[in-house]
Amino acid sequence: MSINEYPGLVKAALEIGYDNDVINRTWTEESFLEEIDAEIFFEHEYELSEMDLQSWSNWLDSLPEEQLKTVCCGECEEAEKILVNCPSRSGLEELLELIFDC
Repeated sequence: MSINEYPGLVKAALEIGYDNDVINRTWTEESFLEEIDAEIFFEHEYELSEMDLQSWSNWLDSLPEEQLKTVCCGECEEAEKILVNCPSRSGLEELLELIFDC
């Protein structure tokens, strides 16, 4: 299992990486995604449902760019308004926090 199998999650991860200035300063996009695979997808594979991952990826991919940025890097209150429509919302929020911590 790899984040690269889920385009919406890749977009979200890159938004977080650029917002945190991890990409460019510390890692390239590719190395950041590899770190996510190692730290999250490998370590937490047993906790990650492929159905949820695909559902979250599709949902994130359907968001306009501005809403995607808000969900990934914006103020909590604004993100909450968008996340209301997310399937399995708490799981996605947890995954985005794990990506943020990479």
